[in-house]
Formats: sequence, C-alpha cells, structure tokens
Amino acid sequence: MSQSIARNNNTATQDDENISINLILAILSTGIMAFIGILTETLTNVLFPGLMAEFHVDTSTVQWLTTGYLLTVALVTPLSSYFKRKLKLRTIFLTAIVLCITGCLMVACTLNFPMLMTARILQGAGTGIALPLMFNIILGQSPKSKIGMLMGVGGMVVAVAPALGPTVGGLVGTFMPWRWIFVILLPFLFVSLVCGLKNDSSGHSYRRGAYQSAACALPSSRIRLFRVCARPWRIRRYRSE
Repeated sequence: MSQSIARNNNTATQDDENISINLILAILSTGIMAFIGILTETLTNVLFPGLMAEFHVDTSTVQWLTTGYLLTVALVTPLSSYFKRKLKLRTIFLTAIVLCITGCLMVACTLNFPMLMTARILQGAGTGIALPLMFNIILGQSPKSKIGMLMGVGGMVVAVAPALGPTVGGLVGTFMPWRWIFVILLPFLFVSLVCGLKNDSSGHSYRRGAYQSAACALPSSRIRLFRVCARPWRIRRYRSE
C-alpha cells in the first residue's frame, strides 16, 4: 500500500515538472517578439548610409533611429512590474504584438524620416514589453526544475539577436531594398500572434512573476541607457577624426 502511494506521488511530481504546451507557446510567442526587436536594434545601424541618402539627413539625425529606439525600450521595460500587476497577460501580449506589427508595417511603408522615427519608437515600446514578459512567463509558470534551462533559452535570445543583426542587415540590404528587411520580419510576428492566441493560460496574471521580471529587466535597461549616453560621444569622436 505504501509503495503504491509513493509511486503515485512520484508520478504526480513528474507530471508537475513537465513543460506544458501552453508554456511552450507562451515562451515561443514572446521570444519571437523579443528576438525580432533586439535584432532590429543592431540591424538598423547597417542601413544608416542608405537612409541618409534617401531621406537627406546627416549622421547626428539618423542615429536617433537607434538612440530613440533604445531610449523607448529603456523607459518601457522597468514598467513591466506595474503592467503585470494591473493587466492580464493576454492584454499585455496583444499590446506588444500590435505595437511590433504596426511598427514593422510603418517602416515598410515609410514615406519620410519622421514617419520612420515614429515606427521605430513603436517597435521599441513593443520590445520593451515583450522582453520582460518572456522572462516573467518563464519565472511565473515554469516548473522549478526547468527554470534554469528555460532562462538559458531566454538568455540565448537576448545574446544571439544583437550578433545576427548586422549580418542579416548587410545580406538582405545588399540584394534587395532595405524596406524588405522589415517585410520579411512580418510573417514571424504573425506566427508569434497565432502562438500567443492559442495559449490558453495567457489570460491569467502572476503577481510573483511580475516582480521577478522587473528584476531581470532592470540590468538590461542600465546597459541600454549607458549605450544611449555613450552614442553622442562616439559621434563627436568620429567627426573629430
């Protein structure tokens, strides 16, 4: 009798430690958004010469496409804890994906530099919501034994995307117009939307995960703010040379 009870307890424990389909879909949907957002952060730098020629702007103006984007991400990311306490995960996810899709569509159809700048700010707001949301879901919904592995997956998204940005931007920009880079990214965002809508648990909020997501997001915000503050100094140094 005792062996049967112990066997049932072990089975129940194993079931609790399994990663559910809903969790996989939630991480996949937010991970795609975060990856694309961070990818475009470094991808845009490669496009500066073409953008300067097309919109007739100088270096100090075009660099605001990246500076404004990073400032928006740095400002929105620390608000993640407040969003998680006040809103449902589905509402937060839909807000982020709408901002990302709208930003990509505006970049692909941009007519002038102010429109392009507005699109980048929208993309920055979507990324600032999606990045901590991914870690919030991992910390709030993952089995304890799987948190380390899933945090590693989330960290890989953050680490790999900036390295691939210049390469992707250079390859695509060499063989087709720069607007097509953002057109190519749109199907991936729609895949993220479908995965998020299929997640049954996205309607719940997790108070514990909200605080932890802010703890994970603040270090990256400090790094981004440092990069933003250092950018004008690099431009002045480049001009002096």
